[in-house]
Amino acid sequence: RPFPTLAATIPAMPPRYAFSKRLRLHHKRDFQRVFQSRCRTADRHLVVHAVPNGLEYSRLGLIVSRRHRPAVRRNRLKRLLRQAYRLGRHGLPVGYDFICIPLPGPLGTAADYKHWLAELTAAVAQRLERRADLPHINKGAHCNA
Repeated sequence: RPFPTLAATIPAMPPRYAFSKRLRLHHKRDFQRVFQSRCRTADRHLVVHAVPNGLEYSRLGLIVSRRHRPAVRRNRLKRLLRQAYRLGRHGLPVGYDFICIPLPGPLGTAADYKHWLAELTAAVAQRLERRADLPHINKGAHCNA
């Protein structure tokens, strides 16, 4: 009787939902590079800035201003955004650095932020791809051009 192969006995690995350090923007230079690309999109809840990063994965940076008072609310908002990215990152565009800035207003749920993040990251990635296809637009130009 033949023995089953190891590959046949191990189930397929599910996607990892961790938010490790390599998936985050940490340094001031990374944030500056994203802002210098001047490519962003927004809705009533979030503003998302993006730039291609040349990596095989996307990274996220968060900026939550003090307008979201008190600190408990700011921290909750950051937790919700991190969770939305962590759970939805497998469906987001790959190879970009994103910065998310929540706008003042009522807090949504993690599912709301996951949905808004998916829509806005897809839109800003599409703008960046369209800008890359137009050779007459220089790198400092707005991505809306």
